[in-house]
Order: sequence, then structure tokens, then C-alpha cells
Amino acid sequence: MDNNLGNKQTLARNLKRLMEENGKSRTDICKALNIKYTTLTDWLNAKTYPRIDALQLLANYFRVSKADLVEEKIDFDRVFYLSQEEQVIIETWRRSPDHAKELAAYALGLSKLLKRKDDEDERKETDL
Repeated sequence: MDNNLGNKQTLARNLKRLMEENGKSRTDICKALNIKYTTLTDWLNAKTYPRIDALQLLANYFRVSKADLVEEKIDFDRVFYLSQEEQVIIETWRRSPDHAKELAAYALGLSKLLKRKDDEDERKETDL
């Protein structure tokens, strides 16, 4: 297994994000940095990882640090905060054996079915 797989994927995500934020196409970057289109495509598809000199070129081009290219960043638009009770539920779930998770999933499925039936019954009563 390739040790850099996670790094390749992180770079690919960060590079795509920077391209989108700056309105840059693959062609724009390739022309500006004298990089082969297929090389850039391989980086964006997490197939290969650039050498340090190419990372520096990319960092300079986007006016970011090399760390901004290669480190996992938290997307604060997707972060949400959990109450203490929600955190306890998640931690309990994580520590639970598989059979307990299966039972909980089954119970959740039943509760969804019952909720759906209640909603249908309520609609029928409203239609009368």
C-alpha cells in the first residue's frame, strides 16, 4: 500500500478547492507554471504526488504556504456543534459491540416505520 495515499488525496482536495476559490482552470495553471496537463491531472486525481519544487510553485501561484496544500484543513462550513448529550450518545455508539449497533439500527428502522404510519394516519384523518 502506498504511504502517500492520504497525502495525495489531501493535496488533490486542497488543490481543487484553491482552483475553485481562485477561478483557475487546469489550463491556466499548466500555462502559468509550465506543468504538463497530464501531470496536473494526476495530482488532482490523487494518482501521483508532486516533488517539493512543484509544491513550492503551486504554493507561490496560489499565494499560500506549502502546508496549505498538503495538510488536511477543517471545513468550518461543514462543522456543527453537538450538545453534551449528543456527544455521550456518539461515544456510547462507538464503544458498542456490533450486535448492539445492529439492534439499535433495527430499532431506529422500526421507529421510522411507525412515524411514517402515524403521518399517513394523520393525513387520512385530515382528508376526512
